Amino acid sequence: MPIIETCTVIKDCGKTAVVELVRTPKCDGCNACAFNKRSSIRIPAIKDAECAAGDRVTVVMPEKQIQLAPLFLFVIPIVLALVAVVISRNWPGWAQAVAIVGFLTVGFLVLYAVDKLYRRQRKFMPVITERAQKGEQHDRSETD
Repeated sequence: MPIIETCTVIKDCGKTAVVELVRTPKCDGCNACAFNKRSSIRIPAIKDAECAAGDRVTVVMPEKQIQLAPLFLFVIPIVLALVAVVISRNWPGWAQAVAIVGFLTVGFLVLYAVDKLYRRQRKFMPVITERAQKGEQHDRSETD
């Protein structure tokens, strides 16, 4: 089920908009949005409803993709580091360390490239479904 949030439109970019998602107490422990210590994040979203900068909008987040993101973030570099260990098992210690660091670097570069390629695909982007009514607020609620 998708995650529904109420956000503020920061910038209208034609078919997309940049929205600001404010951290709520329900965000603690989730880490899906990478809030870290920030109180809000700005993310691009597809506009399925008319909106302009400053509008409060309802945004549907693709929950499955959000939950899979941390898996890729950790698995790809770790797998590449293990590959480096296997490949360099008979090398001197310094060469093993260089191989591991090199493969980890490649892993993060691959993640960066994959993020750039897939970030703008509809199934991975939040979608603005409607302008929020005055006083309406969605806090990580799920729909049926």
